[in-house]
Amino acid sequence: METYVIKDGKLYTISFSAPESRVPEILPIAKNMTQSFQFTA
Repeated sequence: METYVIKDGKLYTISFSAPESRVPEILPIAKNMTQSFQFTA
């Protein structure tokens, strides 16, 4: 899974990988992690 964010003209990439057999277990955790990122001054 890769997530891309553009902030102030800069591209940020968050990459995540897991064995295919564990994706159903780990994917919700990875999504929560990427949604929790915040840009601070």
